[in-house]
Amino acid sequence: MKIDHVEYSSFSGWIDPPADVLPPLAEDLTCEVAIIGGGLGGMATALRLADRGQDVVLLEAEFCGHGSSSRNAGQLASAPGGDIQLLNLLFRKKMPALARFTGHATQHVEDLIRRFDIDCDYEVTGNAFAAVSRWQMGRVRRAAKILRRAGTKVQLGTSEELGIPRGFVGGMREVEGGILNPGAFTRGVRQGVLASSARVFEQTKVTDVSRSEGRVVITTPQGQVRADKAVLATNAFSGNGASRPSTSRCLCG
Repeated sequence: MKIDHVEYSSFSGWIDPPADVLPPLAEDLTCEVAIIGGGLGGMATALRLADRGQDVVLLEAEFCGHGSSSRNAGQLASAPGGDIQLLNLLFRKKMPALARFTGHATQHVEDLIRRFDIDCDYEVTGNAFAAVSRWQMGRVRRAAKILRRAGTKVQLGTSEELGIPRGFVGGMREVEGGILNPGAFTRGVRQGVLASSARVFEQTKVTDVSRSEGRVVITTPQGQVRADKAVLATNAFSGNGASRPSTSRCLCG
């Protein structure tokens, strides 16, 4: 195969990068809260704080929504992810809180879609956990029992009842949530953030975070932000290509 004339893109989201990428920070600023990272976590935090009258500065190395927020499968789940039985084994008493957290997250995404009238092809289909054997179906039933006890709405059924391919024995469907275009959704949230009172600087890579005189000092190539508090909303795209776990932390001066 010849690849001499193949063009490679540095961005592989569901939609093209925005045409209105904002300029980088080029001065020193002060604010109440600085947010590092413009993914869905950072943008949602900026919106929530701006709604409450906080003076917010959001710093993003590329453009808001550049990372995993716009490069995922587009599944809006209403149940905790991972191995439900293992979660229940390790955190049985916390399962109701985990179920409420994921349920509220689903509702929050739906609220953002309505608030900003985001056209992201959202379909309220729920999400199915399909089993290919009787043994797997047993695990699905046990997971469904745990989720129901924790407060998550799920349905058990055959492949025909759930509307999944007949090659599956059956499965479980989360009643709430569904599927959407994550790129279009993220772009809509970005427009909402840009229209808010938050000051947004894209193309702004953070090179250092420190504390000085009771404040958080955030250094970028062309300016600094001094904030009362800082929220780290970064993920695996942080730091010279080195893979790091997704994180959202608050640093107080």
